[in-house]
Amino acid sequence: MFFILVLFLCSVCSGATVIVGEKSADFSTIQYAVNQMGAGDTVFVKEGYYDERVQCTKNSSTDPMVIIGEDSSGTIITGGFSVEGSGYYIKNFTITKGNVEFEAGADRNRVESCFLDRVDGTALYFRSGSSHNTFGKGKIYKPGNKGCELFGSYNTLEYSTIQGPTGQDGRSDSDAIRSNGGDHNVIRGNHIFHIYQVGNSHADILQFWMGFTHLTIEDNILGSWDPEGRYDPGNAHIMMACIEGEPEVDTLIIRRNIILGGSVRSFNVNNGQADRDTRLRNVFIYNNLFYTRGYAELEYMVNLEVKNNIFYCTNDINERPGYRLRGNVDEDVNYNCIYPAGHDEPDGIRRDPLFVDDNLYRGDFHLTAESPCIDAGTRVGLEEDMEGAGIVNKPDIGPYEFVSEATSADTDMSSLLTIKKVTRGRSFVAGMEPRNLIVDAKTYDVLGRMMYTKLLNDKNMAPLIMYRMMTDIKK
Repeated sequence: MFFILVLFLCSVCSGATVIVGEKSADFSTIQYAVNQMGAGDTVFVKEGYYDERVQCTKNSSTDPMVIIGEDSSGTIITGGFSVEGSGYYIKNFTITKGNVEFEAGADRNRVESCFLDRVDGTALYFRSGSSHNTFGKGKIYKPGNKGCELFGSYNTLEYSTIQGPTGQDGRSDSDAIRSNGGDHNVIRGNHIFHIYQVGNSHADILQFWMGFTHLTIEDNILGSWDPEGRYDPGNAHIMMACIEGEPEVDTLIIRRNIILGGSVRSFNVNNGQADRDTRLRNVFIYNNLFYTRGYAELEYMVNLEVKNNIFYCTNDINERPGYRLRGNVDEDVNYNCIYPAGHDEPDGIRRDPLFVDDNLYRGDFHLTAESPCIDAGTRVGLEEDMEGAGIVNKPDIGPYEFVSEATSADTDMSSLLTIKKVTRGRSFVAGMEPRNLIVDAKTYDVLGRMMYTKLLNDKNMAPLIMYRMMTDIKK
């Protein structure tokens, strides 16, 4: 397998390939090999233990510089990676002490399929001044402080897992993801859970303070219902603040997420503090499921749109009816399903959304054929749902479009499949660690959409099921 992979890397890269390892290798340290790299070169790191922190400082505007481990679980680097240059593609490492940092000036880099295992401090940084960088298909497990600090511009955290508790070192504000600025960043397709309070950690899943523009939060699973009764997250799922004298927050898009469990508030606005005229502007909340204990606090915003969401509330419902509106300017809140009680909306629904399985811990939140949410939404500019199913005619309320078995059986899925669409599909057991079921393209074509849907709905299957092409290593 080792020689096949090396030959494959040589065939897809235009530059030289060197091998790092203890025996039968070109170099014994990753850093020395990386220092020799140029555009199109590949450093292949054999399984082993590497006590170093790798500095990636070169730049390539043509072919990527590839640093790839032989096996993500067996290729261990203690210090992680500091990426200052551009054009790096890093894949298949376990990091045990350090972190991954996209430093100021880092541009067009991708780190993929890396496991940050109980690292010291914050696991992942996108620094101010970094741009167009991606951390994808990775896992962050019980970091010392935060899971990720997200700054810079056009940076993306996608299809990864952050599993807490965060704040293992006891520091406060040990959020899963935190940002105090940034421009056009994206949080997409992640599963973030077990963000419990540890000491004085005050843990939110997503906490954002002042000065960012165009942040997109889409297709994520946030939180869980914990069988032991712990609040996950311990504080809010999404906490927003815009403080007097600081830059305003402009354009926040929250769409097609599943938001579970939690404590008092799923959405917490700490806006302006003494100065309520300091506001969040242009906030768009579309096609989410809020299956939570508390309510969404939607306050002191300018141009707020809340449409096609399901607010399925389970605790103190008379006091916390799905969401609370206060102090907004130009709010448009309609076409939502609020159950079992809540606000009256002109075109909203106050009925049970009728999920396939509404069990708190093993739920399947697709809609049944009898759901009142089918065709009850309104157009908000989305063309597909959380799993990539197309939206035809009127959209459904919630993150999933209802697709009948007859429609699935008659559809030629081979002509519709893309990596982007199918990677978003998932079935999960709320609060459990995700695992992957890999289905190759040929098997998927044989199974068809209807059979694959049965796999997704099988409660004995893995919590998070993803499909990927067998040529994924090229990406």
